Amino acid sequence: MFRIFIILFSLCWVSIIQAQSISDNFTLAYPDLVHQGKSFEISLITSNEFENADQLDLYIIPQRGIKLDEVILHSENEFKEIEFYNASSDGYLYDAVMCTIDLSGFTPRESSSFFQVLMKFKSEAVDYSEIEFYGEFRKDNRIVNYLNNLSADLASDYPNYYRAKINFYSATDINDKALLLQQQSEFSISPDFNIENNMLIDFWIMLNQEPSTFLEIKNKQTDLVEYRLATNEFQILTAESDFHNEYIILPHFIPNDVWLHFSILFSFDENKIKFYCNSKEFSEFALPSSVTENELMISFINYTEG
Repeated sequence: MFRIFIILFSLCWVSIIQAQSISDNFTLAYPDLVHQGKSFEISLITSNEFENADQLDLYIIPQRGIKLDEVILHSENEFKEIEFYNASSDGYLYDAVMCTIDLSGFTPRESSSFFQVLMKFKSEAVDYSEIEFYGEFRKDNRIVNYLNNLSADLASDYPNYYRAKINFYSATDINDKALLLQQQSEFSISPDFNIENNMLIDFWIMLNQEPSTFLEIKNKQTDLVEYRLATNEFQILTAESDFHNEYIILPHFIPNDVWLHFSILFSFDENKIKFYCNSKEFSEFALPSSVTENELMISFINYTEG
């Protein structure tokens, strides 16, 4: 099921996400805001690109108010929980943990070599905290390489360490007024006013469901779905269309049980539709001049079962 918090209409431009460096060998995705005292997820996606590596030792160092609860390995062929161990004896200031990923089943330089490490954390009543990550690719217990990412957003004070900065917020009464969609239900809105330039659909949403489509933009005249938003089994967000060319596609991790801010910009002067999550553009499609705002219907859907 999922909830819809706020839906607003306005006109604006939003920032664009930066591309990943060609020398990076992992991506780290985490929520911008976490409800104080609630659980949250972080995704680390990497691959076995080193022929002489047989394991990845991953160190996770949560700081004040954060505790690791579960580590899950997710790949094309398996989905299993990974044991983790206390690594504080290695000299870390905070409670560090370490887990080992067996790389024997991941063939270097093939699509099947990619895998996701999904980490679930518990939080306390703090306003801000950090989590540091450090990874060693090993062969016969000797280091052959490290996790590497050149993003300034992940920069740490130590070489080969990467820092996720987590902001927390306290509860308000607003979320009690959010729309809750039960299983096999749908809620639709349709613009019915004159727009001189562009149109922005702006909303907050919390997802807690199996991989599926959660939003559709339909053409009322043809009853066809022009665009849709969905998540896959790795909780990666995608925008899709059966009829229109896609100009931009950037993977975007969607954690469960966290409020997410979405914006959909209908740029009629550019003939483009742009999709943003937490102010980062993740997809852009052609928007035919034949499609007007009064022909559109936006449907929030929950077609999950059981």
